[in-house]
Amino acid sequence: MKLAIQFSSVLLLSILLCYQGQAQNSLDLSSSAGISFRLSENGTIGRRLNKGDDPGFAYRFGAAYSLQVSPKMYLSTGVQYASLASKRFFDAGDLRWGTQWNGTEFDPNIPSGEDFGSFTRRDRKFLIEVPLSLRRYICAQKRFYIHGGLTPSIHLHDKDILEEEGGDREAIRDTNADFQTFQLAARTGVGMDWPLCEKFNLFTQLNGQVNLLEEVADSGLRWWDLSGQVGVRIGL
Repeated sequence: MKLAIQFSSVLLLSILLCYQGQAQNSLDLSSSAGISFRLSENGTIGRRLNKGDDPGFAYRFGAAYSLQVSPKMYLSTGVQYASLASKRFFDAGDLRWGTQWNGTEFDPNIPSGEDFGSFTRRDRKFLIEVPLSLRRYICAQKRFYIHGGLTPSIHLHDKDILEEEGGDREAIRDTNADFQTFQLAARTGVGMDWPLCEKFNLFTQLNGQVNLLEEVADSGLRWWDLSGQVGVRIGL
């Protein structure tokens, strides 16, 4: 939280010290898609130690307001709907059954008498995010830029889906229990503007984000995601 306070102070100082003249502001509309996954620092709640889940599909869409605070720097804030996911594969045939006990140990070569296929379990969470970031252009034409900031968010709910190979999907859990209601993430990336006319710019950017707070108290479990974002900036 100390890091969040320090970063917020830098943003406020940027507004007070760098703002000059008539602001060239914009309304930014965008969507993004990428991958997300979660890692556990201590291997608790069933996660593989320091490996975590396999990546799942993540997406976002939303709007933001960009305020020019210096000739090459913009402060941006807005709201977006986000969905992150991870997945795990398992084969029920690898489970140990009582019928495979040979008197000394479990022997996987003994027929179990059970016939189950492979399963995929997808964990998906839904959030409302309020990203706050600084965007700085690094060339005179104001095309290529770097950005970084913090993303507070509210966790809406979490959904687990189980799908058997060749079968139908089945929702096995849909709840917001046991998860942090409030989350804070750090985000950084690079991007480029593509001017269309005086009032409209397309933009593309790459983002990397990690949650600063644990998903569940004392679990060490944190979400990470990487995404590509596409949008339009409308001059105001």
